[in-house]
Amino acid sequence: MDQEHLVDDDGLPYSGEDILSCTSDDDPYGAEELDTLRSIKHSREIELSITANYTTDWKPRETRSSNRRNTEIVYKVFKFGVEPKLCCGYIRFKARDGMGTIEITNRRATLQPCHLNLGGSSKVEDKTQAGEHGDGLKVALIVMTRSPQNYRIRCQSGGFSWNFNFTKKRNMVARLTRMTPKKIEDVTRHAAQQVSNSLLPLAADPKRDVQFVIGERSRRRNEKGKLRDCAQVSREDFDKWTMAALFLHDIPSGNLVVSKKDEIQIGHLVLDPRFRGNIYLKGLLLQESTPDQSASMSGKELKFGYNFVSGRTNRDRQVMSSAREESQAMLHIWQGIPNAHNLIEELNSMLNSPDIEYADVTAAKNYMNLETAGRLKAYLFSEKFNGKWYYCSEEKAQNPRFDDIIRKLGRESSELKKPYWSILRRHNLIWTAEEEEKRRFLEAKPAKIPQTSFARCVERLFRSCIQACPHLDGISVQFVQAGPLDLQLFYSKKPDHKFKVHERWLSQEAAIQSLGLLAVIADYDVVLHTVKTLFSDGLDQVLSQELKRSPDLQRAWGKRHEICRNMEQRLLNFLRMDKIRVETTSPGSLEVLWPSVQGWPDDTPITVQVHSTDHHHCAELKEHLLADDGTSGTGSGIQPCRVATVPIGRVSHREDNLEGGQEYFIIINSASDPLSFNIVSEDCYIETPEPRNSRPSSSARPEDDGDGSAYLNGEELRPDASLGSKDATDIDMDMSVDEPTPPPAPFSDPPIPELVGRNTTDPPRAASQRTLWPWERQSQLDTDELFSVGAKLTSLNILAMDQDRWFEATNGNQVKAVIGFPKEQPLPECQRKRRRTDNGDDVDL
Repeated sequence: MDQEHLVDDDGLPYSGEDILSCTSDDDPYGAEELDTLRSIKHSREIELSITANYTTDWKPRETRSSNRRNTEIVYKVFKFGVEPKLCCGYIRFKARDGMGTIEITNRRATLQPCHLNLGGSSKVEDKTQAGEHGDGLKVALIVMTRSPQNYRIRCQSGGFSWNFNFTKKRNMVARLTRMTPKKIEDVTRHAAQQVSNSLLPLAADPKRDVQFVIGERSRRRNEKGKLRDCAQVSREDFDKWTMAALFLHDIPSGNLVVSKKDEIQIGHLVLDPRFRGNIYLKGLLLQESTPDQSASMSGKELKFGYNFVSGRTNRDRQVMSSAREESQAMLHIWQGIPNAHNLIEELNSMLNSPDIEYADVTAAKNYMNLETAGRLKAYLFSEKFNGKWYYCSEEKAQNPRFDDIIRKLGRESSELKKPYWSILRRHNLIWTAEEEEKRRFLEAKPAKIPQTSFARCVERLFRSCIQACPHLDGISVQFVQAGPLDLQLFYSKKPDHKFKVHERWLSQEAAIQSLGLLAVIADYDVVLHTVKTLFSDGLDQVLSQELKRSPDLQRAWGKRHEICRNMEQRLLNFLRMDKIRVETTSPGSLEVLWPSVQGWPDDTPITVQVHSTDHHHCAELKEHLLADDGTSGTGSGIQPCRVATVPIGRVSHREDNLEGGQEYFIIINSASDPLSFNIVSEDCYIETPEPRNSRPSSSARPEDDGDGSAYLNGEELRPDASLGSKDATDIDMDMSVDEPTPPPAPFSDPPIPELVGRNTTDPPRAASQRTLWPWERQSQLDTDELFSVGAKLTSLNILAMDQDRWFEATNGNQVKAVIGFPKEQPLPECQRKRRRTDNGDDVDL
């Protein structure tokens, strides 16, 4: 070896003495435990408690963060806030032809023997420094002195020379030699000369500073205990080592983003391509990513570099102490970056990466705060992505209507990764397409009910179904302008317990299309299917929301199909009876007619109510939906309300002696079902009977009036008027027959086949107490006892008629007539005679 470049154990040029004197066994270590330098009189050899094969998988670069003593140095490090500038230390690389030594000097520090023990460290309580396990220096010494590095390492501290070497037994030892005053003087003078001839900021003091020198030429034992020449440090290796410290590099502004929380710095986001994928703690490299391995403890790829201001490392100094701590620290850095850096796009890109799951955002799903999530939402819903609707794959898979909902929302679907979606969802910043459909539906403006029979019938019947169902009673109904939304009905529990219904259900054509019904279908069938669908949907929504809160509702859920069937039957009952007709054929009277219901027994009782619109209480009854809330008081004579229970097979009911000059309406419902739906008629006006002195004289001809009416002693005779007055006993009357016969009622198909009548001279009685006439009491009339219509009469001798035997009559098609019997002719049930008419037909008399 060329001795010209050799140095002794104190760093001075080699003087020719044995360079292996460090193997001296003077004052052997082990006689007493050494804790401080004061216990060493001359020299001491300390055996480190680690062997040559300790941490065999370490590389020099990875030890770079372990062989420094709390220094933050580029080349010269100055103490902040002190004038004039005070240099704290330096790193020096001195080389010839690319090979040389490294000097690392830390001012005003001392290395003690106890620091060579595993676990011994001065940084245990210092949270501002990385490395607290107390084995960093020892590991660095092992790795850098063994193959393939084979560097010589010596140190000066506390007035001692520290030389590190392997023994023949392959153990690492430290040879501590107290420097004589002359030696200290020589070393100090030599250091001062170097300052004057180089760029060094200061001369190292062997008594008060700590200085490590790496790579001096010498001969030492290797990890196998064999002597060999020590290697010098190359420029390439030095450059690589400096990469382990961020503070050794001039990173352009903007590539090292400061992250703060409450004005306190918590770390840096490293954007510089040279340092991306690396993890730093307090500026020192913990681990770097390679093409084969990520620096992250999670094993996932890192897109950016991170420098943590606080944290704990594991003993291997490869990562932080746990993957959870590492991921949270990365997230905290992102959350502390100001908006001005516009890095939210990068965060969005990582969260929604289709191919790579980045370690940078592993903790985001569980730990991202509301502020950062809100910035992500603002980015997603910015003008750049106008018209997008975000969803996750799970939502789409669970909702078969998804694509149709998105289309009718007027949006374009855009998928977010499940963790990304979960972040926004956890902070209630995003919702499903179905929830958006419901939100818009609930916010839709109220719709007006069209003045069509279909719309009014659907609206009233749906409210009737709700009121008749004990599980829905109290819920109101509102039709809304929901546009193209597919939602047909939604139960809004808060704040007003309301069913909101799409206005399309008020259109018969739209209802047919929505229900997929046949093109040719009866109107009342469309009403039935529409209301039944709305009721079933509403019942399911209410029961499903309240199911867990009430045992009664749990039982109702199991019987919901039964509930729907019963409600459907009430709808059918209503629709079969709905087409009632009210006729006012004479002043003070009206007659209610309803269609015959096939399949119902004729004696099925129904309630017929007659109410005056001028009576305040009666007018309110129009809005009553069910039988048990639409009943008024009964009475006889002129009363505001008339209530009668009649068999449905009668198909008509008449009320007389009503107060004229008023409007009346009819309510019909089932007498046996208090929850049956009320059928309400339109208003009809009842004329006031004219007083006698206002009638025309008997000399007036019927033809002069022109209305087909007949007059008796100055009174007009109408088809349903009472003809039993004693004033008419001696007066002849001609009846005009110029007017054509009135057309049959809407319910009649054949023209007037049969007539059945009752006496019109009997005093009126309450409809519910009416006595049946003899022919009504018969279960079935013989055909020979029925009357047939003959030829038209040109005149009628009233005096020849029996005044006590005038009867009003109707047939099965509700055509009304008046039947009178001659004085000498007995009643049909008393005597039966037959005569032949002009056309040859037999007539019963």
